[in-house]
Amino acid sequence: MDYQNGGTCHFNPVPDTWGKMLDILLFWAGKGIDGFRCDMAEMVPVEFWEWVIPQVKAVYPGLSFIGEIYNPSRYADYIYKGKFDYLYDKVGLYDTLRRVICGYDSATAITRSWQSLGGLEKRMLNFLENH
Repeated sequence: MDYQNGGTCHFNPVPDTWGKMLDILLFWAGKGIDGFRCDMAEMVPVEFWEWVIPQVKAVYPGLSFIGEIYNPSRYADYIYKGKFDYLYDKVGLYDTLRRVICGYDSATAITRSWQSLGGLEKRMLNFLENH
């Protein structure tokens, strides 16, 4: 099934795996963690996150969800529809800084990178190293 590239996204009834993932998230939240880093979150349909994050936050409202999304054109989808609190800005600021440091771009590219976020700046996490 191809849900990312023009396929339809009808999840009714809710897939069994979604319920199992909800149970896993609630289990770990119950252990007192303060948030989840969701690696490669865009490989999972945004509809899953839209379904699961509000349910977890209904029980643990202080919990944070951080998503790893590499497609800037989908950032708003995962923040507003998917309900993520923050996204990693890897392809924005991180990649821009790397190009500047390596001499492939000028420092003005940093400003362009920030300006390209279209109001999502406060929801993007900036970092200098990942794994």
